[in-house]
Amino acid sequence: MFSANNEHDNKKIIKLKFLHNVDPALSIQLEKKFRNKKEEILVIAVSKSFKTDETLQNLHLLQSLLKLSNKQIVTVSANPETWEVYKNFIQQKPYKVDLDITIPFQDSFKMSRFVGGRFSVSSVAGILPLSLGYGFESCQKLLDGFRQMDEHFLSELESPLDNIPVRLGLYDFYHFEKYGLRSKAVLPYCEGLSDFPAHIQQLEMESNGKDGKGFIVFGEAGTRGQHSFYQLLYEGQPCLCDFIGIKVQRFQKYKFLEKADFSVIEESYDKLYWNFLAQPKGLYEGNEKMRIKGKKPSYVINIEKLNERNLGILTAIYEHRVAVSGFLMKINSFDQPGVEVGKILFEEIKNAKKK
Repeated sequence: MFSANNEHDNKKIIKLKFLHNVDPALSIQLEKKFRNKKEEILVIAVSKSFKTDETLQNLHLLQSLLKLSNKQIVTVSANPETWEVYKNFIQQKPYKVDLDITIPFQDSFKMSRFVGGRFSVSSVAGILPLSLGYGFESCQKLLDGFRQMDEHFLSELESPLDNIPVRLGLYDFYHFEKYGLRSKAVLPYCEGLSDFPAHIQQLEMESNGKDGKGFIVFGEAGTRGQHSFYQLLYEGQPCLCDFIGIKVQRFQKYKFLEKADFSVIEESYDKLYWNFLAQPKGLYEGNEKMRIKGKKPSYVINIEKLNERNLGILTAIYEHRVAVSGFLMKINSFDQPGVEVGKILFEEIKNAKKK
């Protein structure tokens, strides 16, 4: 999410690649890209327990493909025995593993056991790779944004209508209970936030998808969604909508655009922003001639400009909002027992296949 927002930023220091699936195709793509630059690679293995099988498998596969030494690996975990866990993991392999088990990992960064993955952007799990990729100054601005919203949330608890996350949490709970709405669309009109709906999908559905409750969250950036699922928003099943717009986008800061005609670029961005303004208006007003009913609920978040601080503020708003709606639904937003079921069955199948 942060990487997408800073994709063309001239401040980028190190290229970041995220291996977020145990599908070996992703690791093979990385091997192809970096096979002649192996000495320049640093792997950051992030796992709170450091016992998640797919994380250990991805790390093992990368080492196997790229022949990385343990000095090129650092870990982020709440488990102080990351090297011992990994060493035991590879020693159980039914085939020979070409790895010097006498050399531990380069370093390990400790994270709290109380930090869930979906709330870990502002923890060492998120800040370590981002600081390497974009520098400490950018990460400090991101954290300043988180802190600003945290302080707002705590200082305005007695004034719920003036408290942005509380107001949004009440808004969610009201539509969930009174109108029976069960889905929510997160719709950022900004390509830099194209991964934001997926982040909120995990944040919301893993936190509050319990006891037969919670919202199904989906979304898409900009006008792509208008040609995909907006028909449902206008005439299908009722759905909550979050529209996120950016008033000002400064493309002039990109050096590679120094010879571009900015009037054409600005015209394109104006049309994106006008689409952002049009959609919530259309959902509320409807269209009598086309027999499309209005009064459909949506929330509009209009941000002056997208920078590190405002991205931190926006992310923190959603984190607190999810917790507030979870409290109102009488849900513990900070566990995920359903996720564990699949892990247990995976272990049973894996052990059975070994036998």
